[in-house]
Amino acid sequence: MIVGGRLAFISDHEGTGNVYSCALDGSDLRRHSDHEGWYARQASTDGQRIVYARGGELWLLDDLRAAEPVRLDITLGSTVRGRAPRLVTAEDHVGSLSVDYGGRASSIEVRGTVHWLTHRDGPARAVSVVPAIRARFPQVLGTGGRVVWVTDTDGSDALEVGPSDRLAFLRRVIVTLRVAKL
Repeated sequence: MIVGGRLAFISDHEGTGNVYSCALDGSDLRRHSDHEGWYARQASTDGQRIVYARGGELWLLDDLRAAEPVRLDITLGSTVRGRAPRLVTAEDHVGSLSVDYGGRASSIEVRGTVHWLTHRDGPARAVSVVPAIRARFPQVLGTGGRVVWVTDTDGSDALEVGPSDRLAFLRRVIVTLRVAKL
């Protein structure tokens, strides 16, 4: 985009997508936004200002000289029905799954969470349900009742291992602690 006689663009060369500009000959590189986490995206200009999206919000950069970007406070109007909460079923959001050795249960991913589902009677149990942390690609490990999955707990992907049945795991821990006290 040509903005105020400069070439403005979005780049992630420093790790996160931000708004930059340079002189038309490529010199004098400047960074105009300082966002971490969510990338600046879909920038547009009227020749003087830049509007862009970041994490579901709209931001305005008034000029490229000294202005800081400002989050635009926009309230979207819609019908009451469009704003009403709705139940999201797992049926449309099932990711990967892994069946246990005996074929009696599966570890399954649903919307970034991992669950243990028995194939006959019995409740579904949450293995990894942590807000703002994504868990995916669960795999049952051997016959010992453990599951491994990919998580982004620390910001980058890592493997996490846990019991398929947290209640059974807690019971084992309590019994172990009782035996240790004796």
